[in-house]
Amino acid sequence: MFGQRRERIMLDSSKKLMAVFCFFLFSGLVAGQRTNPSEEATLSPDQVEYRRQMEQRSRDNRQSQELRQLEQNRNASMRLPTTKRDKSYTREELARIKALLEPNAADSAKFKDFLRQEKTGLFRLFPFLDCEAKNLVRVDGECADYVAGSWSYSFRKKDYSDATFFDLKFRDGSLISGSALSLGILAALGDVPLENVSLASDGMRFLAELKPAADQPDSEKQISGFVKGVDAGGYKYSTKIKVEENTTYGLRVVAYRMPDSVKLIFDSADKTLDNDFYSFPLNQFDDRDDVTIAFRIVRKEAGSITILWKELKRTDAPKLVFPKDVKKAVVKSKSD
Repeated sequence: MFGQRRERIMLDSSKKLMAVFCFFLFSGLVAGQRTNPSEEATLSPDQVEYRRQMEQRSRDNRQSQELRQLEQNRNASMRLPTTKRDKSYTREELARIKALLEPNAADSAKFKDFLRQEKTGLFRLFPFLDCEAKNLVRVDGECADYVAGSWSYSFRKKDYSDATFFDLKFRDGSLISGSALSLGILAALGDVPLENVSLASDGMRFLAELKPAADQPDSEKQISGFVKGVDAGGYKYSTKIKVEENTTYGLRVVAYRMPDSVKLIFDSADKTLDNDFYSFPLNQFDDRDDVTIAFRIVRKEAGSITILWKELKRTDAPKLVFPKDVKKAVVKSKSD
C-alpha cells in the first residue's frame, strides 16, 4: 500500500539514477560476452548484428531466469517453515505442513453444498508471529506451531500469499487489507448468512459502487482515507477490522496494474536472494484484478481462524496513471 504501515512505495523521478541502475544491471548480465571495439572492427555488419542479437537474447534469458527464481524463492519462503531457505523437505514434513493448513473436517463437511458452487472456498489463517530471523525460524514458545506464510491470503490467486501482494492478512486479532499497489477495503456486515449476500446487500452496495481513483496521487489520498476509516450508510469501511466469530464481512480489493512507462523495482527484505533489487513485470507476475468478496469467519480458535468465502465480482483493475516525471516505483518488501 502507498505510504501505509511497513509496505510502501517510493517514487523516484530521477532519469539519471534509473539510467545508472539499468546500465549496471544489464552490463552485469552480459559480462564477458560483449565484443570489444578492436574485435568488432574485424567483423562484417552481419556478424556484428548477430552478436548483438545473441547478447540481447542472453540478457532476456537471464532476466527470465531471475524472475522465475524470485517467484520460487518467494513461494518457498511464504509457505514452508524452515531453518534454512534451501532446506529440502521429506514427504512426511510436507504432509504435516499441508495438514496444518487444512480446514477442520467438520467445517468442510458442514459447508460442502456451499463449496460446490463456483468461486467459493474455505481456508485457515494463522496469526502473524515474529518467529523468523535471518535464515532461521524460532521454534520455542508461541512459535512451536509456526507455519510460515499462513497468515496472508490472495482471493485473486485463490491461494496463500506473501507480505507484499496479499488481499487479506491476520495479525494481532485483526484482519488487514491493502497491500503494495492495492486499495483494500473491509466492512463488517454482521451475523448474516453468507449465501444471502450480494452486491446489492446492505453494506456491500457501497463497496460495489465505489470508483477507484486511477491517478496515482489521487489513489494515495483515497487509500489514506480508508486507512483512517470511512462511515457510510451505517457501516464503517476500513483497511483494518477486528476478527469476530460468526460474522460476515465484505471486501473490495483493487490491485492496480502498472503502466509500461514506469519501471517497477522490487526491493526484497530477503537477503538470501541473489540481488536486493529486481525489476519485474507486475501485470504478468500477479493477478492484477479488481475483486469483490464476501466472507464469513466460521471458526475461531486459539491458533487460527477459518474463513468461508465467495467471489461476487471480478474485473480487470485500472492502470495507475503516474505523474509524467515519474519513471520508477520501488516496492519495499517487509516480513510483516
